[in-house]
Amino acid sequence: MKKSLLVAVSFFLVAVLAIGGSLAYLVSEDEDVNVMVVGNVKIEQLEYERVTDENGNYIATGETDEYGYSPDDLQEYTQDKVIIPAVYDEIAWDDDQQSWGEVGAPGSNQLFSKDIKNVQDKFVFVKNTGSVDAYYRTIIAVECPEGFSDELLHLNMTGNSCFTWTEIGFTTIDGVRYLIYEALYNEILVPGEISRPSLLQVFLDKKAANEDVALLDGIFNILVVSQGVQADGFDSADEALDEAFYDVTVDQHPWAD
Repeated sequence: MKKSLLVAVSFFLVAVLAIGGSLAYLVSEDEDVNVMVVGNVKIEQLEYERVTDENGNYIATGETDEYGYSPDDLQEYTQDKVIIPAVYDEIAWDDDQQSWGEVGAPGSNQLFSKDIKNVQDKFVFVKNTGSVDAYYRTIIAVECPEGFSDELLHLNMTGNSCFTWTEIGFTTIDGVRYLIYEALYNEILVPGEISRPSLLQVFLDKKAANEDVALLDGIFNILVVSQGVQADGFDSADEALDEAFYDVTVDQHPWAD
């Protein structure tokens, strides 16, 4: 049975640690962007991150958006990042907000405070590139090996009401345990429209010990798949996607055999 995941403002994910002054380093890895569609529907999954300078500082666009913020510049998400321990006194949110006008998506979203070092951006959007109205959902699998506590994983997920988040539960993919989430987009995505992002950021809790990091075996995977179906003929996104594909469970998901 699905377990509802309540999203107040956002959630978090992560991994890594420092003991005795020695840092543990991880490489984050992501499979190729995957999209599944049913009907005369075309969607594209888009992933972005903020641009940084040579010192790791974010570069602002210098322009003020409709909300009065000057958001940071964006670029396409780059794979195989090195994830190092997050450094922070407390988990806090940025006073400003990152808006998405640069990529054509509506609204703005709050990100982790810039005082938290070593947070990784992974802004996941979906665009309707077809000619018919569509419903979609994004399914996210976060690596969480046996013995590794999911309390060490920090995921920043959009808390906008257009998404319904469900924590599906733990499952095994290619012999490794993952924690699966479903981000159901409740609104119709019209042709040419880009949704708000679902997943936003990840980082590893500073309480993680070297033995916790060792369970990740040097690679930290986040798998993301978006599924789309035509909206015509259905009363809701949940009904349409479950009818076209399946009800997402720990046994039924995009990475199941």
